[in-house]
Amino acid sequence: MEFCERKKRERGRLVPTTPGGGVSCEDYELALEALLPPPKLEWLKIEHYRGNTFPSTWITSLTKLKSLILGNVSNCKNLHPLGKLPSLERLYILSMNNVKKVDNVFWGMESGTSSSSSSSYFFPKLEILEFRYMYPWKEWDNDNAKKGEDKEHIKFMPCLAALRIFSCPSLKALPDSLLQRTTLKELIIEFCDILRERYKEGTAEDWHKISHIPKIRIEGGNIVFDLSILLVTPDFSASNQDLMHCGLQQRRAKCEQRKKRRTFAVMAFTLSSI
Repeated sequence: MEFCERKKRERGRLVPTTPGGGVSCEDYELALEALLPPPKLEWLKIEHYRGNTFPSTWITSLTKLKSLILGNVSNCKNLHPLGKLPSLERLYILSMNNVKKVDNVFWGMESGTSSSSSSSYFFPKLEILEFRYMYPWKEWDNDNAKKGEDKEHIKFMPCLAALRIFSCPSLKALPDSLLQRTTLKELIIEFCDILRERYKEGTAEDWHKISHIPKIRIEGGNIVFDLSILLVTPDFSASNQDLMHCGLQQRRAKCEQRKKRRTFAVMAFTLSSI
């Protein structure tokens, strides 16, 4: 297996290729495991990855990672072992179109975890969780995590402050255990017809479950975010024009900060025959 590293300014685009023959899921998994990320990496975007799993070796090397974007990782059905990343604050998941149900298996929580005598932390510092373009996704079952939290065996996303769901039209409901978090300050639901009807302000059957959240937006706004930088949702109180200006300033500031740190990377997987 060969690896090419193309450098453009401070951003690295890593393009692994395999000579001859077809490309299997194992090839992608081997490639990702071989691309050992630098230990001080804080921002990472992975695109078009076709492996079934993520390498467990990354947990020991990505201890500083704060932001992770997974785009079009279509063969993955779970995020094991990403829940153990100790510093991860922002997680963006796009187009995982093999996922129809999000549950403890998806998050990489073993079935026996909730009965363990010792506490287990999953996504211990995660503040922002965002899903986009998950069209087949229908169910979000958080019961096992909730049971573990009740028994104090599991700490699941204890710092979650923002939950954002875009273009997930088949998703039927959000887990009560996350909506009831006192840490949750922001909820965005856009282009999700079933969720819109379920949580519509004032009249919907489950409006009372989210009415305590300080910032709520359901089917509103037209801002398009640039994933090649960092997703930013501006303040809801401003007009659309102000929001766009505010968002652009924030994105530029974030970009300048990362240029100074040089601690981010993009991995775009294009394994193919040559």
